[in-house]
Amino acid sequence: MIVDVAENLYALDVAVIRHGRTALNERRCYTGEVDEDLSETGREDVRKAKAYTPFAGISRVYVTNKKRSQQTARILYPEAEQICVPELRELGFGDYEGLDYEHLKERADYCAWLDGGGLDAPPNGESRSDFLKRIRKGFLYVLYSEKDSREAVIAAHGGTVMAIVSMYTDKEFYDCMVEPGESCLIHVDFKIEDNGDVGISHFRLCDRLGTGSADR
Repeated sequence: MIVDVAENLYALDVAVIRHGRTALNERRCYTGEVDEDLSETGREDVRKAKAYTPFAGISRVYVTNKKRSQQTARILYPEAEQICVPELRELGFGDYEGLDYEHLKERADYCAWLDGGGLDAPPNGESRSDFLKRIRKGFLYVLYSEKDSREAVIAAHGGTVMAIVSMYTDKEFYDCMVEPGESCLIHVDFKIEDNGDVGISHFRLCDRLGTGSADR
């Protein structure tokens, strides 16, 4: 919805949804670049979430290049067109992909990664700073694409939710978790510069539909 045509200001309500569980999620394994289907438990997560998922009649949903994101969107918004934004995918965990704490706890590099708050890149993985830059690029792309809309939906990952909320609020990264299938509702005011760049002038976390979860 255009707020001020003269200033190229726009306002948009955005739902950022975490996908349902996969088999690796259920085992509390690191799942970033691994491309898994939703498990039956995961599908049930999403079916339950459908009762309070916002913007039911929306015509398009932004997803990542991972099946768990796309399948979640299909359950919640079966009639919507899916637009893939790979930049919104989960953090790449490198050598930790598909492994859980019990399999990693004796590794010195893993212990150092945990001690550093997960900021550095895991071996062959992605650093927090690079992840945030990537997510920001994908999020701004969605804002630009939906500049003439009132509402938008992103069906992505736990890390995506945490990145977007922590980047634009005073919340810490790990304070922004939501349960599988649940979402954060955000209101964004933004400006489009003459060169097409998007600048966020106001970001408000309106609602957080979930109590938090330890797995991603």
